Amino acid sequence: MSDNFGCRRGGQYSKEHVIAHVYTVPWWVDSLGNGDYQNIFISSLIDPKEIAKILEEVKPDILSLYPTNLQALIPFLSEEVKNKLILAVVHSEMSSLEERKQMTQRLRAPVLDEYSSEELTRIALELPCGHYHLCEDTVRVDVVDPQTLKPIQEGTGLVIGTNLLNTAMPFIRYVQGDYVSVGEQNKCSINWRQIQKVEGRQNDAFIKEDGAVVPAGTVLDITYRWMFDVGINIQEFEIIQTEINKFEVRLNEPSLFDDSEKQRISFGHLRELLQIVFGENLDIVFKPLELKGDPKVQRKRRPIRREF
Repeated sequence: MSDNFGCRRGGQYSKEHVIAHVYTVPWWVDSLGNGDYQNIFISSLIDPKEIAKILEEVKPDILSLYPTNLQALIPFLSEEVKNKLILAVVHSEMSSLEERKQMTQRLRAPVLDEYSSEELTRIALELPCGHYHLCEDTVRVDVVDPQTLKPIQEGTGLVIGTNLLNTAMPFIRYVQGDYVSVGEQNKCSINWRQIQKVEGRQNDAFIKEDGAVVPAGTVLDITYRWMFDVGINIQEFEIIQTEINKFEVRLNEPSLFDDSEKQRISFGHLRELLQIVFGENLDIVFKPLELKGDPKVQRKRRPIRREF
C-alpha cells in the first residue's frame, strides 16, 4: 500500500500520513502497526456534507474514493482540509483526464486515476509523470486482439490478466472484459510498461427517480456492505434495475430461501441500504439466480446492470 501511494507522490509518502477511504466497507487494516500509515474509513453512503464534516475532524493527507463521490464532496470541503491534502486517488469508475484536471484545480491537490478490479487487483496507476503504468508487481497483463486473442503492440485491445497476489483464488489468464489502448512507450523513469488510455470502463449506471445517475460501482459497494453487516457470503448474485424504482435481486444462495428468519433479516437489510441511495419508493423482487453458460470460462460477468 505504501508503494501504491508513494509512487503517486514521487516517494513523498511517509508513515505519518493519514489516508481517508470513502467507501462502503472498512479497509482491512486501520494502520500498519504502531499507528503508522493510518487508514480512516468513512462510509460513502452518507451525505457529502456529513463526510466533509468528518474530514474536517480527521484532516487526512490523502483521499481514496470514487470520482463521482469526489465531485459531490469538493463543494463542501473546507479550506483547511484542502490545504492539508497532498493527493486524491480516484478508482472503480471511469473518469476523463479533463475531469481529473478540473478536480485537481478545485481541490488544489493532484487527482490521479487507479485502474483496478476485484479480480485482478491494481492493474495500472496514473502517475505524476502523466502516464498509466501497469502494476507489474501485482498483475501480469496481456493486451490482445478481441477476435484472435493474440497480443497486440499498438491499438485498442482486450485486457487479459493474471493476479500475482491472490493465492487463495487464483485468476489466471482472466478475460477482464475491459479495453485499453497501447502503443509506443513514452520516456519515463518508471520501468513498468505503459498503457496509453483506459477504454470501456463506463459502468452500467442506474438511474434515480429524479434523473440522477448512480454508478454500478456504488451499487456493488452496497452489496459488500450488506454481506459485511449481515455476515453472509453470497457466491454469485445479480442486481438488475428493470425500471425506475424497480429492482431484481437474484441470488444463488439456497439457504437464504430455505431459512425464513435469515431471509427476512438479510433481505430487509439490503432493502434498507438500497433505499438510502434510491429512496423509499423502491420495489425489490428477490429470486434465485439461474446460472447459465460454461462455468469453466473465466470471463467477467455484469452482475450489476440496468435493463431499460
